[in-house]
This record gives sequence, C-alpha cells and structure tokens, in this order.
Amino acid sequence: MRKLMTVFSLCTLLAPLLWADTVSYMAGREVQTDNGVVVTAWSWAKVEYKTSEGKTKSVARKDLVSVNRTTEQGSLSETLSSAIQKMAADPEGAAATLDNESKAGSALNKEHALFLLAQLYASDANERSARQAADRVRAYVSAYKDGYFLGDALPLLARMQILGKDLDGARQTYKDMARLGSPFDNNGSQALGELEISAGRFDAALAAFRDAAKFAGNDKSLKAKADSWSG
Repeated sequence: MRKLMTVFSLCTLLAPLLWADTVSYMAGREVQTDNGVVVTAWSWAKVEYKTSEGKTKSVARKDLVSVNRTTEQGSLSETLSSAIQKMAADPEGAAATLDNESKAGSALNKEHALFLLAQLYASDANERSARQAADRVRAYVSAYKDGYFLGDALPLLARMQILGKDLDGARQTYKDMARLGSPFDNNGSQALGELEISAGRFDAALAAFRDAAKFAGNDKSLKAKADSWSG
C-alpha cells in the first residue's frame, strides 16, 4: 500500500500522458479509475477534482491508489513538466525552475515544485550537505502542514537529519509521523526504535518498539517485527 501512495515518482510523471488528469481509487475491493478529470485541490486527507461532466468529486487518502497529472488539459503546468524532465540531466537548471514555480505557479504546482526541489537536494546529499538538504525538506513540511506529500517528506527529512548527525531532529520527525495515521505511525515508531538501538538508548528503543506494536493493529507481520526487537 505504501508503494501505491507514492504516486509522483519520476517514472510516473515521465510515462506516456493520458488526456487530462487521472485519479484511481479503491471502491470496495476493486480499483476504479476516473479519466479525463482535472485535479483542483489536494491535501494529506484527500484529493479533489472535476470530471468532464463538471461534477466535483473527492477521494479520501485511505482509498487513493494513484494520481497522474498531465499538461494535456490537466493540472500540471508546462513549467513544472519541463523542470521534471531536466532533473536528471540538468539538476541546477531544474532547481532554478522548481524554485520559481514554487513561488509563482498555481496552488497545486507550487506545492509539487517545492517538494520536488526538496527531493532534488536530498538525492545528492552527503554528510556535509545533509543539513542543507534537511532545510529544503523542512521548508516543504513547514509550508504545507497538511501537504499531499507529507508521507514522503517526513521520512526523507529524518534520513537527511540522520545523515547530518541531527539525531534529536530525526527523533522528533519520526514522532511527527504518527499524526499521519496508518501505516506511518507504525513506520515512524519502528524507525525511531531502530535509531535508538543504534544510538545505544535501549530504554527509549523499547518504548518506541512498544508503540510500533500498538500501531500495528491487526497486522500480524508488523506486530511481529516490532515484538522481535522489544523481546
């Protein structure tokens, strides 16, 4: 399910475009797809869009499978699309374009650009540049407290904080993941426990693993993973 929710990878964005935007979601046990729509708003909680008939629809995060935005009568701007295509070959040029779009684009494209800019800095980060990359990711998290990409941004922020030796920052970030609900509450607690183990803080690790087991709910494999650490 986690993979299904990461819907804006470069592979997805550079795939052959459909006419206008596309939203796929679970309806019972089946995946339903609405083609020829325009995404009008998104947040961590839901995605809203208009259909070709002019109807407004929304899909809750828990039901969302994928969102594909396009420039062909869709909500993705030509500027943002161009930046995405330059990210691998011309990262500096892409960064400049993303920075501009994060300030001057539509609401959707501003948020998307700011997150992609954070990803771009993090993708090439090392111990020396990790704190700068963390600042870029934190800029997104601070600007969009209910942002669509929080499920990717918070784990990315924690990784940059750990790489930059900001362990206290990473601890808080993993705790912040709990507010995103399942499965991020479990993932954050599990990652926090493993961080505390590596730091030699065994009591703190045990508490985190207990939280992970609690957040696992009825998922036996996640509960077993947490319990295996906590003994």
